Amino acid sequence: AIVEVGSEKSLDPLIAATQDADGEVQMRATDGIVNLYVPDYYRDGFGASLKKAGDVIKGRFTDLNTQVVAPGVTPREDAVRALGALIKSGVTLEARANAARACGILRSRIAVPGLSSALQSHDTLLLNESLVAVRKIGDQSVNAEVAKLLKDPDEKVQIPALEALGVLGAKNTAPQVDELLRRTTSVKVRRMALTTLAMFADPAMRNVFDHYQRDKDADLRAASAEGIGRLKNAADLPLVERLLSQESKTKP
Repeated sequence: AIVEVGSEKSLDPLIAATQDADGEVQMRATDGIVNLYVPDYYRDGFGASLKKAGDVIKGRFTDLNTQVVAPGVTPREDAVRALGALIKSGVTLEARANAARACGILRSRIAVPGLSSALQSHDTLLLNESLVAVRKIGDQSVNAEVAKLLKDPDEKVQIPALEALGVLGAKNTAPQVDELLRRTTSVKVRRMALTTLAMFADPAMRNVFDHYQRDKDADLRAASAEGIGRLKNAADLPLVERLLSQESKTKP
């Protein structure tokens, strides 16, 4: 009901509710806060369901998670601080992960300390949501914490960590990304690692891009071409034109 009121006066009780002893209440309060800045977030999300949170939690964390607050919309600081605290102290891991997702949607750097703490977790769900959040916020202060996750054995952690490093422009982590590219047995991780190196536009990685120019995997050829292009060396134009003329797949 407080969420449905949908005014600034709803914010104080919602912030208070993030400290409730019930995980579902914490999740509903979190969604309610986001709803004030992203209209219909609560209605269209899973928080609107009358089911217990545990019944809907699987679906909640399997969407693409690309939503962000509109440009020019600035959430109230105390609301973001409450969500940042919830990332650390939520009653359940789902409540903590939900808070991390909310902070990413609101794109506030105030939440970075809480997200940084979550990046040291051993829970894949919390790590994944936190990695997406730091990518959306774009704060490079967490680069080192993100890079450590490249050693996580789960590709569901490695892939969003690589994507975050690429978006954050963490060029200093190129050796670690290259090391993962060489040792991984997962084709999905290999593709993302090469794409991340391409986003760094690091001339030191040129030999890596050359190695994958004619790989049998189209996604790796695409990442190779992107890496060569981002280096912005005009002398590579004939090479890129030749690769284009010989390529039969759309992505590369």
